[in-house]
Amino acid sequence: MGKRQLILLVGLPYVGKSSIHRIVFGKKTPGETSNLKPTLHIQKIKIEGLSGFMEVWDIPGSILMEMDENIMREILEETISVVYVFTCQTQSFSEQMNYMSAFIGLAHSINDKIIFEFLLHKWSSEGITDDKINMKTDVETLGKKALLNKNINIDFNVTLTSIYDNSLYSFFSSLLNIVYIKSSVFNQLLENYVEKCPANDAFLIHIPTRLYIASTKESSSSYGFCKEAFNFFIDVFSTYSSEQQLEEGKTMIQCDNHSHVYLKVVSPYLCLVMLLGDTQERDIGLYDYNFTILQKGIQELLGSN
Repeated sequence: MGKRQLILLVGLPYVGKSSIHRIVFGKKTPGETSNLKPTLHIQKIKIEGLSGFMEVWDIPGSILMEMDENIMREILEETISVVYVFTCQTQSFSEQMNYMSAFIGLAHSINDKIIFEFLLHKWSSEGITDDKINMKTDVETLGKKALLNKNINIDFNVTLTSIYDNSLYSFFSSLLNIVYIKSSVFNQLLENYVEKCPANDAFLIHIPTRLYIASTKESSSSYGFCKEAFNFFIDVFSTYSSEQQLEEGKTMIQCDNHSHVYLKVVSPYLCLVMLLGDTQERDIGLYDYNFTILQKGIQELLGSN
C-alpha cells in the first residue's frame, strides 16, 4: 500500500465540519446530520476507487491543538490539503482567527507543501447577497492580517458554502482536481473524447461522492445541473437494476430547454456525464462508439482499480 494522502477538515467545534464530512463523503443527507452530537474522535472516510490511498479526516476542534506532537507531525507529513472551516453564524471572528493562525502556522512549519483552503460555512439563504459579500471581505481581511502577524506567507481566500446547495460539491471537486495526481490525465482523456464527440460540457463523476475528477471546463456552471441528472440516474439504476447492469448502464435524459444529458458508467466508481445540445443528441451512436476508447484509457490509468 502506498503512502496515505490526507485531506483534513479543521476548525473550532460547531462550525459544521462533521456535516460536511458526512454529506459529501459519507452519503448522508442534510436532514440526517441536523442533530449530530459533538465529534470527540477523528473520523476517517476513504475516497474509494481512485488509485492511491486518499482519505478525508474530520478533526474535532476540541482535540486538535492538544494532540501529541509526534502524532500531529506524522499526520501533517501525510497531509496534502487542509480545509479550514469558519462559520458565518457568529458575532465575532476573533477566536476563530486565533485558532486558525495557530494551527496553520504549525502545519505550514511541518509541511510547506500543504494546500490550504478556507470555507465560510453555514449560509442558509440563496444567492450572493450584500451581507455575504461584506462578511466574506471582512473574513479575508482578518485572515490575511492574522497570518501576516505570524509571518505565514500563503494565499487566504474564502469560499462560501452551505449543505443545502451544490457549493460544497463544486468546492471539493475543484480541490480534487488540484490534489489528485492523475486528474490532469483524466482531463486530457476527456478532452480527447469531446473533440470527437462534441458536448456543451462533460464531466467524469466519482460515483460514491458525486464529485467530478475531470471536466472540459475549468469552471462550469452546468455541474450542479448535471449532478442532479446523475443523482436521478444512479438512484433509479440502484433501485431497479443489478450491480452488473449498473456497471453497464447508460441513459439519455431530455431536458426542458431542448438539451440532453448523456450518462454512461465507466467503472464501478466513475461515470461519464455530458450536457448535449439538441443537434448533438442525434450523433449518439458516435458517442457510444468512442466511449470504449475513453473507458480503456481510464481503466489503464487506474490499473486494477
